[in-house]
Amino acid sequence: RAEESGVLAQRVVDTEVAEVQREIQIANASFFDRERRTAKARGIQLASIRARLGMRGISTTEGSPLLVLTESQREIDDELAAIRYESAVFTTGLQTEVEKIRFQGAVSARASRQAAEDAILTGQLRAAGFNEEASLLSRQAPLVRRAGKRSALSTVLTGLGSTGLSLLSWRPK
Repeated sequence: RAEESGVLAQRVVDTEVAEVQREIQIANASFFDRERRTAKARGIQLASIRARLGMRGISTTEGSPLLVLTESQREIDDELAAIRYESAVFTTGLQTEVEKIRFQGAVSARASRQAAEDAILTGQLRAAGFNEEASLLSRQAPLVRRAGKRSALSTVLTGLGSTGLSLLSWRPK
């Protein structure tokens, strides 16, 4: 049952990660398209300025017209850089979401494994006739896990002598 729960949890994690990765791909394509369209539109504007200046017989290689064209190009470059930055920030946020989902999945899987181990150990203790210790283990295991320690479980099992030590060394296959 715990194994099935772990497999199901992993599928959920994989599905959520795949969805976020699809969002990243869509966002990247959208930002790329926006950048391309902006660059084209601004390029047309810049060409229009050059054409108007040329039609009036004004040289664009020196003086104020050159400054206007240079400033216009800088503004275009800044706008495109802002689009690229926005894209990077957005996709970094989504990548962080992917890592968060994976971490939560790993925590959930570990909790399932620990619950299964506790159930097996409790069952083995009861089967060996250590009902009080099994009840103690059932009550203490979740508290010990919340505290981030496994030593209390080891202490309970070690106190049972050779049976406890054999249970302590047991690991699921």
